[in-house]
Amino acid sequence: MSPASAADGLLTTTVTVFTDDEAITGSDRFPDVDALIDSLRRSGYERINPAYTPKSVARVDVNFRGVDAVVSYPTAGSRVEFIIPSIDFVEVFDAPDATRAQNEDALERFLRRNEDALATRLLREAVRITPFDPVAGSPNSLMSKMVEADFIMGTTVGPEPSQVASASDGYDRSRASFAINARFGRFSAAGRDAEVYDLPLNYAMPLDDPRYAVIVDAPFTYVRLEGADSYSGSLGLGVRLPLYDNWTLTPAIRGGLVGSFDLGTVAGLGAVSLTSNYRFTAGELNFAIGNSVAYIQTFPISYDGSRFDYDLHNVVLRNGIAVSGPLDFKLFGQGTTWEASVVNTRYFGSDLYAENVTDIAISFGTVNSVNGFTWDSVRLGLTYTFASGSDYQGLRVNFGYRF
Repeated sequence: MSPASAADGLLTTTVTVFTDDEAITGSDRFPDVDALIDSLRRSGYERINPAYTPKSVARVDVNFRGVDAVVSYPTAGSRVEFIIPSIDFVEVFDAPDATRAQNEDALERFLRRNEDALATRLLREAVRITPFDPVAGSPNSLMSKMVEADFIMGTTVGPEPSQVASASDGYDRSRASFAINARFGRFSAAGRDAEVYDLPLNYAMPLDDPRYAVIVDAPFTYVRLEGADSYSGSLGLGVRLPLYDNWTLTPAIRGGLVGSFDLGTVAGLGAVSLTSNYRFTAGELNFAIGNSVAYIQTFPISYDGSRFDYDLHNVVLRNGIAVSGPLDFKLFGQGTTWEASVVNTRYFGSDLYAENVTDIAISFGTVNSVNGFTWDSVRLGLTYTFASGSDYQGLRVNFGYRF
């Protein structure tokens, strides 16, 4: 199997056969979870390790996206044991008069049917101890992307053009605006690298009182993790409510879907959030403080005979500050500004690999030609992300255009 066709070590088995004299080992990796499960039987073992026979005393070490499991054959008989050490899970397949092959069939049915909620426990363990799951656990997961999207939708903190305006800008805010952004990033964690591509789309429509606005937001993400592809997207709806000329609140609801055939998972997520944006000036500097609280949870999805239920429930706090100032040159005939920001995100509830994440960003671009609703604004930025308590770190290029 070529490296480009497999999830490069995220889905592997190692078959060790114990003889009187030695332990003989063979290993392989798999392009998807279905192929890995299919390998947990005689034909798969013999291909991986020709020393294996139906009478072998053997141990099969399985790596499922960073979660270790063991299929054990402790004797030359038919008994099969399935063990996940990190969650203290043991299941024995030793039906009376059953052959080893029949017990292997029972193991396959057990894995595919999510008996004893094993799949849920395994998926929750994956998001707890690894940064590889596309649903949750890292800044590249759908859970993190949904929280980030709601924060961007309701604040002026960050390297992308925002739809947030103040009531004192003194311009006609009656026209809706549309934004398209593009991001490319790379991250490393747990000794592996990934590429992340984001395409967020945003539409802001003012109401009769243009200080109020309805905002529709739809970001899409593609992640390439060393041979494994995942796709996710969400749709959010928010309403901007002004408290004062320089202070707004944006309640929002959002739903999302993520899937990866290579990593063997699919999930739905739903979230509600409330975001505050407060702006003030000091001399030539403009400051923005953004704060949000969100509740987000997963929903089970059945696909191709399998049920995927992560059963995750999290409260998320995201807080940031940005400072910006004028630059001395023009771009496309418009004045330009620089901006620097720091945003921290904390997750509470279900255990995740990265629960304390910080983004440090810089950007430059054109000054809003009309205001926070009707403008032609272009921004280019760079974001460095790291997670306290883990080895996650990443770098992302941001480009945004609002018109």
